[in-house]
Amino acid sequence: MHRLVSGFALLLSLTLLPGTPANAAPDVAPAVERTGGLAVRHLAWGPLRVGMTAQQSWDTGMVSRERKACAEGYQMTEQFADRGSVWWREVDGKQRVSLILIRSEIDRTPKGFGVGTTLGELRQAFPKLTKVTSNAKLDGQRPSGKRDYWVASVRKRGSHINFQFPYGRKPTSGTKVEMVVLSRKQTIFPGC
Repeated sequence: MHRLVSGFALLLSLTLLPGTPANAAPDVAPAVERTGGLAVRHLAWGPLRVGMTAQQSWDTGMVSRERKACAEGYQMTEQFADRGSVWWREVDGKQRVSLILIRSEIDRTPKGFGVGTTLGELRQAFPKLTKVTSNAKLDGQRPSGKRDYWVASVRKRGSHINFQFPYGRKPTSGTKVEMVVLSRKQTIFPGC
């Protein structure tokens, strides 16, 4: 009986570790939950996913029914407008989410990375992080100078978490991520 009680007490103490809510999703980092941010994963920002139709995106509560001329689709709801946006494309006659752009510092990957993370921190955490690539190179152009937009990505089959750096010279290990772009391929979002 003593072993049973001790085993139960150990199990209870492990499920209620400080800083980890008992009802926390197992794949969401506690740092993400404490900030009130949404988890950023391959092709997904919280419930919003690349490839969703307009109706599916409206059902998340993150996207409004108001059109946005720049993105050729719909804009974010007021609650999420300062945190990010979506870019649309037409597929088989339906508007679908093509890119998810995250500018918020509170929305993070399960490992705790996002806007404000340095290139050096990304390199330490992700050994297979792509080389830093310029927008000109991604577009198949020769760079017109040393100033451009830059990106380093974490790849997974059919998707990329693109960590975009500010416009300027090639980032160094101390340069901070300016935007996270979720897409099916390595890409940069220079704006519109």
